[in-house]
Order: sequence, then structure tokens, then C-alpha cells
Amino acid sequence: MRRTTSAPTTPLPTPLRARRPARRLVAAALVLAACGGSPTGTAGVEVVVITPATLSVGVGGIDSLSAIAIGAGGSAVTTPITWRSLAPTVATVTGTGRVTGVIPGSAMVVASAGGKADTVEVQVYGALQAITVSIDRPVIKSSDTTRVRAIGRDVGGRIVPITPEWSVSDPTVAIVAPNGLVLGLRYDANTPIFASVDGISGFATVAVIPSEVKSVAIRPDTGTISLGTTFLLRPTVTDEFDVEVTDRTVVWTSTNSDVITVTSAGQLLAVSPGSATVRATTGGKTGSATFTVLSIPQNVYQLEVTNQLMASVRLFVNDSQVVTMQENSSTALQLEKVASARVRWVIIRAKAGTAGEPLSETLATLTNPDGIVSLTIDNVINGLTYFTPFVRSLASDKFDVDMTLKDAAGPCGCPVSAAEPDRRFGYWRYGPGATMLLINAANPSLTIPVAVPPGAIEAGTGIWRTTILVGP
Repeated sequence: MRRTTSAPTTPLPTPLRARRPARRLVAAALVLAACGGSPTGTAGVEVVVITPATLSVGVGGIDSLSAIAIGAGGSAVTTPITWRSLAPTVATVTGTGRVTGVIPGSAMVVASAGGKADTVEVQVYGALQAITVSIDRPVIKSSDTTRVRAIGRDVGGRIVPITPEWSVSDPTVAIVAPNGLVLGLRYDANTPIFASVDGISGFATVAVIPSEVKSVAIRPDTGTISLGTTFLLRPTVTDEFDVEVTDRTVVWTSTNSDVITVTSAGQLLAVSPGSATVRATTGGKTGSATFTVLSIPQNVYQLEVTNQLMASVRLFVNDSQVVTMQENSSTALQLEKVASARVRWVIIRAKAGTAGEPLSETLATLTNPDGIVSLTIDNVINGLTYFTPFVRSLASDKFDVDMTLKDAAGPCGCPVSAAEPDRRFGYWRYGPGATMLLINAANPSLTIPVAVPPGAIEAGTGIWRTTILVGP
């Protein structure tokens, strides 16, 4: 508390009420100083102002006051300032405004200059005796925040500045930051929050109520699984504050328990082939996950292969032949689960001349195959395109067939007649210079070269082929 007085005429000046013009004069003096002005020593003192307006100091503690003398024009006046305490048994003050607390209590300190004076109240507090804790909002939702505040007092009830250490009796219900910010975590009726300093503490209680559920999700949320598969589903519950909460009770259900069952803890079990949706519900919100159960035992996986070639192939898994596939066919194999499965095929050519190295390619190396794995054998092998040629409408009853840029070595050496209008000749590599030769078996010097134009290679139900017409 501050008081201003006229120049003291007795040893104890009479306190006067603080005057608003003094504040305006102080502001003017500060502006003047900021603009480069300097205090004058010739003008009379209009008012004396002490800063700060109040002061609190502990017993044995030291703090400082400052004072400025203001003239009638609002300028600071250079003049000596005299300091004194009206209760030196409580607080003392030096000639420079340095205050020392002596015993708990209140003391008025006076600064005088040029016949004017100002007075402030100095509170001297004793040792900390008690801490009072208040809370902004004693009831909050989980994921919401509130703030606690602590005030220390001495034996006489005077405020003692403190920086408390904060703690919560149950940190699973709420947590508190060093600045007193409280975050609710889970439901609980009343949880104490403590402020402590040197063994002295106080507390306030916070009640945490559940926040509203915004959404529920299930992980995984879809999949194709084998018979007998079991695993734990994980629900993700997000509240109205977009915070994932874990203190909610989730109810699990299955739309078809004949296919998939789920326990109250979210443990899924695939019991028969089919599809079913698992739902997790809490707080009026539901998440779902849909699964398809295959008629495949848990210890095997199903390898489905489509052969688009116009030739038979042998299929190998980890260098062991598992099946022979006919041209343009599909198959499904149930194989024992392994950590790695290398799938490879080798072509079986039609009887059309001397065979060279067999066509083959590795389709894939499967890592931990599970469920259904689908692969396709097509006509692109190691980056090269292959096709199967047909010959139609021969002019002669008997021809041999040869072809350049082919996979087979040497002429085909197989007879062709008009009675076989759709004769197939092996499996051949295609290139810009691909040419087929029809050789008259009766007179080998008579050959009919037939180019293989790009447009002659066509896709029929996924099978690549070309038809070469040879007229009379």
C-alpha cells in the first residue's frame, strides 16, 4: 500500500492518500528520459513516487525500493532522497532504499525530497507454516485440463512466496506439470493433487469423468485368413478431444459366429469358411473389421497358378516339381507353409523339331506365404516375348517349317498338309526380323519365306499366337 505526504513537519510524517497526478507525472518523466531529457536541479518538487508500490520480504531477506522526485512540469528533479522506516523493528531501510526484513509484520517506509514524500507498505513474512491449494475446475473430463494454484502462508497468515513441487496421489488418474497444469487421464471420483515445499504440503482434489467417444477403429480392419487362425484384435478409441483413450470397456460381437468367433477380450478365431464382420462398441460408437475365412488349414497356404501359354509347363516350388499344367489352364495347390517359397516353371514344347534349352522363368520368391497366393504364367520370359505360330491354307500337301530367331535349334522337320489347316509349331521367340520358312519337302530348293508381321501376333483369351496364311 502506498501513501504520499507533504514534507514532514514532525518526526513521523502524516500519511496522505496516493494521488493520480503523481502517476501521470512519473509517466511524463519516463517519457522525457526516453527522449534524451535529463533531470533538472532547479525546479521544485511536486511529488515523490516510490516503486514498487508494495513490497514483500522474508525475515532476514533483502530487497530494494527506488524513488523519483517529479517537478511541476513532469520532469524528474535531481535532489537527494531521504529514506526511513516507520517500524524499524519490523523492517529497516538504508539511505539507498535497501530494505531488510527483521521480524514478521508490516512496516511503512517513507521516501522524502523537497518537502514531499511517498509511503509504501512493506510486508515481512516469517517461515512457511501452511500451503493452501485451489483448483480452477475441480471436475474435468479425461483428456481435458485444469490448473491448480498454491499459496504459502506464515504463522500469522501472511503470504509467503513459494515454488511448490506438484504431485498426484494416483498418476494413472491425472498428471500435473511443474506449472500446475493438470491433465485428466481416466475416471476417478476424487484424486488429491499435492503442493509441497520443505515437508509442508497442501492439496486439492480433482474428479475425472469420462470424455465422449468420437470414434472406434479396429486393427487389423480386414484380411483373408485360414481355418483355425486366431489373433487378438486391437480397438482404438478416440475421444472428443481427438485423444486415444484406453480406459473404456469395449463390447465385441461377430455378425456370423459360425464363421468367426470373438471373445470379450477381442480374441478372434476362424472356425469355418466364409465371411464375417467383427464389431467393437463403446460409448455409443462402433468400429468394424471384415474377414474372409478360407477353406485352408492353418498350416498350409493355397497357391493358385494360371498358365496362359499355348504349351504345357512343369511347376516347381523350391526346386521340387509340384504339378504339370496343360496349356491355357489353371490350378490350385495347397502347400505346407514355409519361410520362403521360390516358384519356377519350365515349358514342355510340342513335338516340333529339335529342342534347344528349355524355356523357364522364376515367377516369385514368396516370403512367409499365407492364405491364397495367385501367380500367372504369361508369354514374357526374361523380358522377351514368345508366341505360338499357326499355318493355314497350304498350297502343297507336304511342307517342312523353319523359323529364324526361334528358341528351337534347326528346322522343325515336321510335315504339314492341307488337311491340317491349324497346325501349331512350337513356341517361338518374337523379334523385328522374325521370319518363317515353308520348305517343299519334295524339292528343298523351293522355299517360301513368310515374314511374321507385328500385327499378326494377337491375344486370344490371354494366349499369344500368330496365324500365317499361305495361299496357292
